[in-house]
Amino acid sequence: MKSRTSRLTVGLVMLVLSMQASAGFKADAPATTTHLEDQRLQLEKRTASITDQRSFDAYAKTFGDTDTFPLYKLTPASRARFTASLRFNALGLTTFDYSGLARELGAADLHRVLKPFGFQHLVAAMPDVRVNSEEDQQVLQMLRAASSLLCSWGENCEADYPGYKCASHATCEESTTHICTSNC
Repeated sequence: MKSRTSRLTVGLVMLVLSMQASAGFKADAPATTTHLEDQRLQLEKRTASITDQRSFDAYAKTFGDTDTFPLYKLTPASRARFTASLRFNALGLTTFDYSGLARELGAADLHRVLKPFGFQHLVAAMPDVRVNSEEDQQVLQMLRAASSLLCSWGENCEADYPGYKCASHATCEESTTHICTSNC
């Protein structure tokens, strides 16, 4: 598992570095790279394993007590709060309560929990993410570097909104423990 994570981290760091290098040599690199990053994020959402409550229940039943989807690391109360907060629409996940996740899991486990939803990039947007290991540090650095790189090119970095929850279609309302996703 650690080897796979290390290879993933190295690969993503290499991608970010190559994006930075090409930005210095091509005038249109920022537009091309942000377009590619947007396509990657859209692909993650389209190919998400969890797109509705039924697929969440099946995924959690299959993987919920493994390192693949480490919900078992949450206290029962935090797990219940997270599960009860999940909301979906035809596009997939629209909102969830991240308070227990951020309080009880490190960045790498947060990444593992959010990846099946196609929203692993949100780890970088959550306040007070825990760093318990070198793996946590690497995941957080990689996600923040990618986010910072896009934002520095003038990309709209506010597609997902921590501190808000999806109240209805295209309407986020304040909630200090939720994230309103771009699917809202």
